[in-house]
Amino acid sequence: MLEAHPRAGIISPCSRRWGERLLLVQEKTKYFWFIHNNAYLIRRQLIEEICDRDSLDYIDFLLMGNNFRGYGIEHELIAKAYVNDWAAAITAEVWAEENEVHLAKRWATIKTAGYAENFENYVAEGRKWMRKSMDLIATGQCNNM
Repeated sequence: MLEAHPRAGIISPCSRRWGERLLLVQEKTKYFWFIHNNAYLIRRQLIEEICDRDSLDYIDFLLMGNNFRGYGIEHELIAKAYVNDWAAAITAEVWAEENEVHLAKRWATIKTAGYAENFENYVAEGRKWMRKSMDLIATGQCNNM
């Protein structure tokens, strides 16, 4: 698969619950402008091109790391790929499904907020992160794009 798509920097397995699966019948791998953030295969070459070598820490190395729950990170990663002449793809050669049972029913056991509260925090924190990130980009303070 990777050999057939040498400029695919990000490849996501498809889900049987996604509408994209209907487009991946004859051709098992296609390029998309958006892919869900459940699982990614990321080429090393892409990581080497977009990582911030001046900030070799866990916060800002690959992504702007102040987004605890990860809302919108797929947009950041895909934008960085396309800006650097890489593509994002989804493949039906690999399938991935998210098991939301733990968050929906066992949230206390895993010591987190319940599903509804977690989702509200996911969106609110992500929007705040996006606003801050856009300000950093607009003022030239973000150099790993």
